[in-house]
Amino acid sequence: MGMLAKHMTHLIKCSDGRQVAAEAHHWVKFYPMFGGVRRQIRRALISARKLWTATMKGSAWPGPDPEKLPAMVGFKADSPQ
Repeated sequence: MGMLAKHMTHLIKCSDGRQVAAEAHHWVKFYPMFGGVRRQIRRALISARKLWTATMKGSAWPGPDPEKLPAMVGFKADSPQ
């Protein structure tokens, strides 16, 4: 998670909103949103959003809302054969 956060920080400091949005949406789509992973990604996105707001004053956060991440509550049972 640390390397992902460093990569996001680098993208934000390079002021590339399109890549920041693509990376953030990729995290949400690629990683399963079980409890612990969801909390880690939420923390990383909140941190990235704060850095974006401080760096790009007046520009809206291009990534997903960290408070509205999808959640996985369990596995689907295999159908009996």
